[in-house]
Amino acid sequence: MVGRGDRPGWFPERFPDPEGAAVVMDGSYGFVPAVGHRGLAWVTLSVEGESAHASTPHLGTNAVLETAKGLATLELTVRQLGVV
Repeated sequence: MVGRGDRPGWFPERFPDPEGAAVVMDGSYGFVPAVGHRGLAWVTLSVEGESAHASTPHLGTNAVLETAKGLATLELTVRQLGVV
């Protein structure tokens, strides 16, 4: 059983269903189990706006600006959660 210090059941406590999980002992962590993740997520966004005349832009929806606001909110949320 993989343990950590005096806790021999550390891995199964943390990951009760470890399908697809692996334990990699890396010297940079002092050869102790470390939880980590390296990966990449490809995301495709589709956005739509509503066109308006240049003299009345307030009647339309700028998809680029709304998307930028959404991404800024997402970044703030991720930082508050401590993910990045």
